[in-house]
Amino acid sequence: MNAFREAVLQPLLLDLRGRPCLVAGGGSTAAKRARTLVAAGAKVKVVAPVLGEALREMARKGEVEWEERGFREEDLEGRFLVVAVTGDAAVNAEIERSCRRRGILVCANAPHSHGDVLFPSVVRRGDLVLAVSTSGGNPALSRMIREGLESSLDPGLTELVSVVNEARRKLKSSGLRPSFRDWREALDEEFFQLMENGLRHEAERLLLDRLSRTSPERPEFLVWGISHRTACLEVKERLSRQGAELEGLLRELKKTLERVMVLDTCNRFEVYAYAQPSLLREAVSAVVLPGLAGFEEGGHYTRCLLRGAEALAHLIRVICGLDSMIPGEQQIRNQVRKAARLADSVGSLGDPLRGVLERAVRAGRRVASNLGAVAEWRSVSGAAVMEVRRHLGDLESRTVLVVGSGEAGRLALHLLRREGAAKLRLMGSDAERVEGLARRFGAEPLHYRDLKAALCDADAVINSSPRPSSILEREDLLKAGEKRGDHPLLILDISVPRGFPAWCSELEGVVYRDLRDLGDWGGGDLDPRTEVEALLEGEARRIAAWLEERAVSPLIARLHREAEDIGRRAADEIASALRLEDGQREYLGRSIHRLVRRVLHRQTLIARTFPATTGLASSRGEAAGDA
Repeated sequence: MNAFREAVLQPLLLDLRGRPCLVAGGGSTAAKRARTLVAAGAKVKVVAPVLGEALREMARKGEVEWEERGFREEDLEGRFLVVAVTGDAAVNAEIERSCRRRGILVCANAPHSHGDVLFPSVVRRGDLVLAVSTSGGNPALSRMIREGLESSLDPGLTELVSVVNEARRKLKSSGLRPSFRDWREALDEEFFQLMENGLRHEAERLLLDRLSRTSPERPEFLVWGISHRTACLEVKERLSRQGAELEGLLRELKKTLERVMVLDTCNRFEVYAYAQPSLLREAVSAVVLPGLAGFEEGGHYTRCLLRGAEALAHLIRVICGLDSMIPGEQQIRNQVRKAARLADSVGSLGDPLRGVLERAVRAGRRVASNLGAVAEWRSVSGAAVMEVRRHLGDLESRTVLVVGSGEAGRLALHLLRREGAAKLRLMGSDAERVEGLARRFGAEPLHYRDLKAALCDADAVINSSPRPSSILEREDLLKAGEKRGDHPLLILDISVPRGFPAWCSELEGVVYRDLRDLGDWGGGDLDPRTEVEALLEGEARRIAAWLEERAVSPLIARLHREAEDIGRRAADEIASALRLEDGQREYLGRSIHRLVRRVLHRQTLIARTFPATTGLASSRGEAAGDA
């Protein structure tokens, strides 16, 4: 069987207007492909020693540009799509290989391959486009099927698509985005009767009236934010909040969003909420976006809004570390827990957001277990230590200053000690924690007031705190440089906002790196196996189904919520009474959760089967409001 017959081909609709395309060949197939590309608005160049009459006529009319010669490698420069139909299979195969090396889409008539693109047989009726393909197996059969569709299509279908498209455009311009369920209910017999009678405007008015009066947006799980993938470091610094500032921002969001959490790390600034999408946009516009004044959306950053299962899959991917700058890093789990605790402290982590997070953390743990062992080096701190080792070589006689006594600083100390660093210094704002970590790793404890002196003899600095920026002046580093002489200083700043300002890179004798350089420090990509991605998507769908069940079955939602609350309190009481460690607490919590789910299973079936006999009909509205 040919390789291209084994491929799973994904149909796409491409906007080719103004795109530079190349057709190599001058025969009938080349003419057919060139005519298709020109009709789509592409800028088409043809290279061939000889043209058939059809292509020659297109060249005479100026529809295509023609060069009377064979194909050359330089013809591929700047091309979006290439069609290789020269009549020589070997030449077509070589064009295909050249396109693949350059990342150019190619349609090639080559042995055992069609390239990346197949031209389907197409039916067009206004805005309606139907494409037919036999995956390259038999173009003649594709044409026969297309002709059959053309002859059997209802002539009114074009008008129907036009009316529905226009109604959707007007609804979007008004900020309305009806769901699939709303559209299905609106496109009923009465609407189609108006269309059959030729009453286009009446049918459109009926649609707009119905869909403008649809039930209000339903709450759903949402994620808004930016990350290292979608924003520059300066944007992330502008959004970043510390301590009381982050709590204040969360309280401001809570004025509009009842259930909301903010995840603020060196990789991302994301708002997680269970709310109506319009309310999330309103809250973010009022509280977050003013902080981005001066930055251009589309240039400096691209914000995203994810909904439903897509948002849930993103959350699980974040928890697994698959969406981190260092793929597979594990610190993010503690950062998610910390964000949840802050939300809980301000009263914004009620159900169902709490339930989503708990389920996502468990799902993330299951997915992570399928990734295999993940080394401690897969972290921002690990990448920084690797960079120190690369620059300094043997660390036994070197002095390394770690600034920041949080988790990133602790991990840096641990890895530095493992690499043989004998002269370690630790600086932080929490004196008790600094003393404890210093004793544990054999480091010298310092206070921030010691920073200027410490810079005079340190070989490298790993900074995970924004604190130095408030006490460090350019003159301080210049004076330190004078005392250091020819002895260079390596500064690795992994903090957001940065603690060592960007101007450090301008100073002679200073090698300065920040998170923008992180991709070059090591760690590499973590390419999850297909089955891991499938597991992740399955976990997201399960949580989405749980949320949907809450929305459509308020009684069941209340039953589950109250039982899970009881189970959670029982686990906390038992763990406190037995003075269990964190790992034991977690195991106990999971065990009680499984027990509660088993007990609830029968009650859930009863509630679904006999909703009218529960005697709780009057509670449904109240429960729906809670959900």
